[in-house]
Amino acid sequence: MPEPHDRPEDRSPVVVALVGPASSGKSAVREALARRGAATIDFDDYSRDLLRPGTEEYGQLRASFGDEVLLADGSVDRAALAARAFSNGAARQRLNGIVHPPMLARLCVALAEFRAEPGTPVLVVEGAILGQLPTEGWFDRVVLVTAPSEVRAQRLRAGKGVSEEMAARLIALHEEMGVEQGPADEVVVNDGDRAALQARADELWEKLTRLV
Repeated sequence: MPEPHDRPEDRSPVVVALVGPASSGKSAVREALARRGAATIDFDDYSRDLLRPGTEEYGQLRASFGDEVLLADGSVDRAALAARAFSNGAARQRLNGIVHPPMLARLCVALAEFRAEPGTPVLVVEGAILGQLPTEGWFDRVVLVTAPSEVRAQRLRAGKGVSEEMAARLIALHEEMGVEQGPADEVVVNDGDRAALQARADELWEKLTRLV
């Protein structure tokens, strides 16, 4: 497996980890940076692909959690799976053990490929818990996107249809994991409207491109 930090000396693309708790606004920041020209990866997309019916990870998930986390068509019921994982530490560890190693392997390859042929000066990888995974040395900058917990809870309920109980569990889990406590090179506070967040993303883009 190639090392994610291997890159030619005559190139200096910037690889950014975009971290932060649920519904802090990470995706909005990632999309804003993409509009400015950044390449982007949604780390969670790897798990969605890995858990497609027929994959090895899908089989492991079904063996570990049973059909109660599947929809009628056999696909994964992500809401049911999340409910199990967020409420039970042992279940969460089993799920992480199934998906995190292959997700990290895919990301390692993607980062090495980008650094070999960047094509654009900045790559942004969105992943709430990237800072809690064994990715030391993989990123040039860590950007934390944050918002007050009551704002995040409201977004979870209104925007994603999450129940009040589940929203509280998810917020508490990310606090317990220290998602906002790790070292960050930049902090984007998303406590205003979309225009304010866009302005902060534009400012972040200017900072990142000055590093290239």
